[in-house]
Amino acid sequence: MPPTFLLEAFGQLSPGSKLSGIDSGEERDGLFHRVFEARAELMSWSTGWALNRRPLLWNMYDAGLTDETDAPLIGWVYGELSSLVDINEAVPDLRNLPRITKPEQREPEAIPEGTNAGWATVPMPPRYEKTTVEIPLALPPLVQCFDDALRRLGAVEVSGFQATWYGAHLGPSDQSSQGLPVSGVSWFDISPQAAADALITFDSGLLGGHNERDLVTCMRRWRTGAFEFGPPVAVPGQHQVRVPDPSPRPDTPLEPSGLGIPVRLPEWTGSAAGWALARVVLAARDLAPDVEDFAVRITRAQ
Repeated sequence: MPPTFLLEAFGQLSPGSKLSGIDSGEERDGLFHRVFEARAELMSWSTGWALNRRPLLWNMYDAGLTDETDAPLIGWVYGELSSLVDINEAVPDLRNLPRITKPEQREPEAIPEGTNAGWATVPMPPRYEKTTVEIPLALPPLVQCFDDALRRLGAVEVSGFQATWYGAHLGPSDQSSQGLPVSGVSWFDISPQAAADALITFDSGLLGGHNERDLVTCMRRWRTGAFEFGPPVAVPGQHQVRVPDPSPRPDTPLEPSGLGIPVRLPEWTGSAAGWALARVVLAARDLAPDVEDFAVRITRAQ
């Protein structure tokens, strides 16, 4: 079963703009649902193929905004990651297209088993058993889509994001170098003057018994570009991960860890926040590949 997620944004959303005059919480939620879905479709992140509308990175179940203007929670999105079956059905399989050949031409060799034809034909190692989109790969566009959708509704000040995952199946640690476009961090190199400090926190079970210093060491093995991850620090209560309320899985307790990882971001944007969270999840997979339920949160330092 594909991993399910609940993505939350914290901060303050202006009561004016496109939400002014909408008193019904159901109407507000419906508007945000449509805006988030439209942004995902525009960027081909989800339901991007008009012929059969198969999900590409994720499939959204529901979304909503908080009714309280002074509440720290702005809104939430609930959904699941796409399976490779969904992706392959969404994208035409080049192997099934008719070929125009001359009699003297030899038939091309068949594509070996274990190959995924998603956006492109990508050879997979024989032991590759992933059946869904990688969580680190989906996190940056997912957070960016959330941030874009909120800003489409009006002025918003986002102070943080939390991603809670259920049934994650992070996978074997020997796959940890895959699942995150490391070369993409050069995008942030052009704006070092806009640096922002933040704190990444998580639940106590994410590391599977390892400590936070092991996590930082693991993250520093890979190129992080303009992102600087510091040593573990104590986490104030208001910055710790929280169990979503209401929770899609109330029977799954997630105890917050007392320590977190400070990070200097090249900028405070949805894409930067999503990439930093993805970097932590990727490193955690190295340490504890069997963890299935966890939460990670990033909060901007004031």
